[in-house]
Amino acid sequence: MRFVTLYLVLVGLPILGVLGILRAGQELTAPRSVSGTWVAETSFGADSAGACWLTRLGADRLAMVVSQSGSSLEVVLQGQRPLSLLGTIQRDRLNLRSEGQFPTASGAAAIALEALLGDDEPQHLTGVIDGGCGPAALQASRPAAAGGNR
Repeated sequence: MRFVTLYLVLVGLPILGVLGILRAGQELTAPRSVSGTWVAETSFGADSAGACWLTRLGADRLAMVVSQSGSSLEVVLQGQRPLSLLGTIQRDRLNLRSEGQFPTASGAAAIALEALLGDDEPQHLTGVIDGGCGPAALQASRPAAAGGNR
């Protein structure tokens, strides 16, 4: 009898625990993968705010490098003066912020980037970047990687 009780405690309880964890997690979904390099389409520099952003970053064309861990994101706007934004992804929406990293004539500006991803396989995003230069429409895409890897 002691052996049966010991067996149920040492084997049965861990099995019940694993089954409980699996049941609790069956509704969870992983956030969409957006990590990698994104390149802004040429329309970014077409308006004065877009041109201002390119000048402030010291870039001819806006490129973003996205690092992702779960739903947490770090986006670095590339250029001679790169700018780092931190935020999250929730479903198809990216929300990124950076406080006081962008000097302006009136002091340091808060930068915000809000974007929506395209279809199920996110290869395009559309959004607005605001702060410092004023709001600028942003459309970016992930370039096709050599060898099929991203």
